[in-house]
Amino acid sequence: MTNSPRVSLASLDHKVDELDSKVDVVTERLDSKIDESMAQTRMLFERSQSDIRQIAEGVGVLNTKMDRAIDRWERTEARVEKKGRDVDILKVSYGDLDRLLARLEEGP
Repeated sequence: MTNSPRVSLASLDHKVDELDSKVDVVTERLDSKIDESMAQTRMLFERSQSDIRQIAEGVGVLNTKMDRAIDRWERTEARVEKKGRDVDILKVSYGDLDRLLARLEEGP
């Protein structure tokens, strides 16, 4: 009977060693999966940074184009406004000439 507890302790010790070995295998697999996931995440992050950089460059180009278009539009608008003022001046002048001509045609 004294051997029986020792056998069960030895058996228990063996089972603990087996369980410890299985935990080590699972830990290694988990570490491997974590490393793989980290590598994929790093790759996706770097790709995202590249995409963001390209988008930012595109926005910069669009801003430059929009600034040029707005400048062109403002210059065109200023020319149209000036032409409108010139036309108004011409209308007033021609109106004055028309009244003078009408007076001349009427005679003294």
